[in-house]
Amino acid sequence: IPVTGIYWLLQLHYRKSGTDLQRLDAVSRSPLQAMLAEGIDGAPTIRVFEQEDNFIRRFQTSASTNTSAQLNFITAQRWLGVRIELLGALIVFVSTLLIIIFNDTFAIDAGLVAMLIIWSSNFNITLGFLVDHVSEAEAAITSVERIRGMSELPQEKNMTTDEKHQPPSDWPARGKLEFQCVALRYRPG
Repeated sequence: IPVTGIYWLLQLHYRKSGTDLQRLDAVSRSPLQAMLAEGIDGAPTIRVFEQEDNFIRRFQTSASTNTSAQLNFITAQRWLGVRIELLGALIVFVSTLLIIIFNDTFAIDAGLVAMLIIWSSNFNITLGFLVDHVSEAEAAITSVERIRGMSELPQEKNMTTDEKHQPPSDWPARGKLEFQCVALRYRPG
């Protein structure tokens, strides 16, 4: 029971930052993926307007931000992993030491000793998997939170033109366009 409590405390300590670090990683990855798509789709436009250096600089900044967030998240995972492994090794060591110390008193059979050591090792593995999976499941919830946040964004209206603004069916009659008193803006929604 005390060992399970220590595992639980480790997991609680990790949870304070692990979820937020995964969220930072996911949030910083989105602009990077968007810029990659922009770069592939808009390469001719970027070249025509000679914006290669500007685009590369912005991409490198986004990549650096994402790498920092991802490195922090991976470091936090390794922090938890190292502590779980150290605690597991300590438990196997203590159980083996107790068996050696009290072997004369209890006269435990060699097969039972081997089974006790294996069980203590397997117990640590099981608790380690439990802590890892609970932490990963909680961190994965950030994906659901992001989807929920995206679904609550205001939606754009359909791309239909009102009847009163429809051009005539034979438009354009000539290959000439003339703009007079034109004002452009983003439409609401």
